[in-house]
Amino acid sequence: MKRHTSLFLLFFTWSILVMAGYFYYHKPVQVADVLALLRAGLDLGLAAWIAALAGALGRRLKPAATLPSLERAGLHAALGAGCFSLLWLLLGALHLYTPWMGWLVLVASTLLLYRPARLWLTDLLAVRDIWRQCGAMERAIFLLACALVLLQLPIALAPPTHWDALSYHLELPRQYLAAGGLVALPENPYWGSPQLTEMLYTWAMSLHGGQTAATLGWWLDVVILLGVAGFTIHHFPGDAGSPRLAGGVLAAAALLAGATPRHMLGWAYADWMAALFGLGILCVLYQWMEQPEPKELLWLGLLGGFLVSVKWTAGVLLLAAGLTALVLVLRRRRGLPALLLAGVIAVVVYLPWALKDLLATGNPFYPYLLPTAWVSAERLAHLRYAPVLDWADRIFFPLMATWRGVEGAPGYSSDVGPLLVLLAIPGLIAFRKSLRSLPLAAALLFTWLAVIGLGGGMGHLMQTRLYFAVLPAAAALAGWGWSAIHSLPVPGVRVSRIAGSLV
Repeated sequence: MKRHTSLFLLFFTWSILVMAGYFYYHKPVQVADVLALLRAGLDLGLAAWIAALAGALGRRLKPAATLPSLERAGLHAALGAGCFSLLWLLLGALHLYTPWMGWLVLVASTLLLYRPARLWLTDLLAVRDIWRQCGAMERAIFLLACALVLLQLPIALAPPTHWDALSYHLELPRQYLAAGGLVALPENPYWGSPQLTEMLYTWAMSLHGGQTAATLGWWLDVVILLGVAGFTIHHFPGDAGSPRLAGGVLAAAALLAGATPRHMLGWAYADWMAALFGLGILCVLYQWMEQPEPKELLWLGLLGGFLVSVKWTAGVLLLAAGLTALVLVLRRRRGLPALLLAGVIAVVVYLPWALKDLLATGNPFYPYLLPTAWVSAERLAHLRYAPVLDWADRIFFPLMATWRGVEGAPGYSSDVGPLLVLLAIPGLIAFRKSLRSLPLAAALLFTWLAVIGLGGGMGHLMQTRLYFAVLPAAAALAGWGWSAIHSLPVPGVRVSRIAGSLV
């Protein structure tokens, strides 16, 4: 017995010696790998922290208790993100871009907004209710959508490789942080664009790095998807029940069906940020339509100013929402002063970006419209040159953009996927008599006209990614279209039951 014990101890000691020596020289995990995972975890955590603080600030500013949880979370994220961007614009003007300022704002905001942040996160957890009540088909689509979103997270956590991020979305914040504040960089033509998104990225990068900024974009994009689902469910014009919930799932999935919006989740771009404020505008517009208090229109102005501060072309949605509100105001004969004041608020919120360009270059819309020392009249003439849109592009724009839009290719330069047009048109037809479809239809119509008008004069402006602010509107109509199809009888059996049986 003692001999067996001695042999066992001897072999055990020998095993430890051999294995320890082997793995000392053949480390299964390198220190660099562990540090990379820790850095990725830090990026993910800091970005989630900023996103939660944005939602908390929006909740503090506008409780919006009457809205369902997911829609409310999207609206609050938009309001908070816009306000934090203004704060970082101010800090940049004061040349206070330092790491300690980034952490100071993060910690101070946490102390002030801890409770609303917890409540905002609770709102996001309402997605569990959708899962519990959906059918088999929608659950399968839900899981697929989650997989597509998660596949983009490693892209956000990796070093950036895409053009817009390297040329200005992350490059401008890098140069601002190096200079300690906002500086004029007119040699970079993208510097003239409004930079609400870049202000948030500057904050994130001051805490850790570019991957923190990209991951912040990823987190806010997740909030957009959940908010679009909640908005689609809440405002569905038909009867309550499973079709309403199914529409919410399909609305989010329709946004992920296109390669361009799906891949942009991890690219640190600004296009999805326009969709966030587009969602916020729809939320407050519909809230005002249901509860016509004139003060609600003021939020429309604030969010509209944020929207145009992301991309000039995103103003298409603001124009559509404003004209829709004007029609309803004239019809109700109430709220015109508030709507006019909302327009003033939108201009005031956007004004700092126009002043930045004007003071630095003499052109409030640099690098477009007016020649400057950095962009000559000849170069402007070249920018205005564009291939003429043919009759098919003009008349059948939604179909042509869907069919011919390829990411990075000439022309529409974006792949928005097939589901938006496939389902949004049936949704619009099915609920054409409902007042709730009016703002969504107006958003799509004005986008159509913008591409025809602007894209016909400047080829760059026919790129559909420049109008991602209308994605929530298109997705909501697509969700409604699926809900309408969901209950269609096919030889006595509902379509959803056939699809569910296949799953």
